Formats: sequence, C-alpha cells, structure tokens
Amino acid sequence: VVTGMRQMFKVDAEKITFNVEGTLAATGSNVLELLRKAPNVMVNSNDQILLKGKSSVRIYLNGRPTPYEGKDLTNFLKTLQANDIAS
Repeated sequence: VVTGMRQMFKVDAEKITFNVEGTLAATGSNVLELLRKAPNVMVNSNDQILLKGKSSVRIYLNGRPTPYEGKDLTNFLKTLQANDIAS
C-alpha cells in the first residue's frame, strides 16, 4: 500500500493554493472562517479579505473568478461550507 499526502500549500508564480481537503481546518466552518485560518490571509473586522496586507484578492471557484466583490463576496463565502472545498 502506497499512501501519499498533498502539500497543504502550493505556491506558483501567479497564485497560492491552500489545499484543505481532509484537514482539520475544513471541519465545521464556512469558507470565510477557513480563510481566517489560512496563513498570510487576514480577514479584518469589516470582513475584508487581505493577502499579505494587500486587499486586491481574487477568489476562484472551479477555476473561474467569482463575480462578487466586497460585502457581496464575504456574504457569499459565508454561505459555502468549508468541507465542500478541496483547495
């Protein structure tokens, strides 16, 4: 039997991928709470998502950018369950 594990983070030139499938971080929360647990990601008191201090964060779902911004984006992320997210 050969068992392998995915790296939790994958860093490319254009993006950082946080692989959460099967981790404790994905249990019992929504996607916005999951982002709060991710390193270098900060969600401030206004639910604005910051990556390394920059507010120009683009969230992709199924390889496509989400059409939402600001409060609409955070409200949408609150409706998604973290255990439904692979990365």
